[in-house]
Amino acid sequence: KPRHDRLCDARLIAVHAHDSRRAIVYIVEGELVQHGSDGERPLIRRQGDAYFEGPGVVHWLENASSAPVRASSVDILPIAAE
Repeated sequence: KPRHDRLCDARLIAVHAHDSRRAIVYIVEGELVQHGSDGERPLIRRQGDAYFEGPGVVHWLENASSAPVRASSVDILPIAAE
């Protein structure tokens, strides 16, 4: 189900994974730091960035500034077999 223009009032978006689904995220306003379980350095996601979240990666997001963050996230679900 699409989650459009959600304002991130919290400082953190909890640890989670996209086990059986993918997502596309667009940062409408602000900046988030994305931390992951893959051992890579944290990624900065800025206003205007769009990125793909694939299955199997555990990650969490942090608003490291005092400014609000708005993002649009759409989950991509597999089509059920008929």
